[in-house]
Amino acid sequence: MKLYNYSEDTGEFTGETEARPDPMEGDTFLIPARAALDAPPTPSENEIPVRVDGAWVLHSDYRGQEFWLPDEYDDEKGTKMKDIGNLPAAASLNRPAVPDEIQAERDFAAARKVWLSVSEFYDEFTEAEQYALQTSTDPALIVARGRLAMWRGDVWNDDPRIISGLDALVSAGVINSTRRAAILS
Repeated sequence: MKLYNYSEDTGEFTGETEARPDPMEGDTFLIPARAALDAPPTPSENEIPVRVDGAWVLHSDYRGQEFWLPDEYDDEKGTKMKDIGNLPAAASLNRPAVPDEIQAERDFAAARKVWLSVSEFYDEFTEAEQYALQTSTDPALIVARGRLAMWRGDVWNDDPRIISGLDALVSAGVINSTRRAAILS
């Protein structure tokens, strides 16, 4: 006679064994604790038969698998499922994609170029371009020089003052639009 064994702790199906005849009564069999006569149902993927109140029930089983919650898109590794049961609400076995609005912010920040000081920004220019900027009598370049002289802190490639200064350099013929694009990228 076939017996279907289950765990004392979790109730999960652990395997089959053959019942042994009762040595005291030859026509009956010994049924040990945590063994059932009825076969468990066949589980689908991520399911396991569990003995509950004398009957087999299929439960979700994701043990050992990683899952992610919707806000865990930056986590390389998910959380490992430790117990029999459903995944937490809103959890997925696939790492979630970065939300569009956050990805757009990241893309913008990645595209942004930063110079840590005005002198670092000046290093983008050749000596000839620096000389032309310093000696020009063009009013727009004089304004750009003044802004740079008073600048404190980081210089960003998307700052309107930088863009207008570079546009003035293009208008004055100090640099061309291709050179402007190269400085900003």
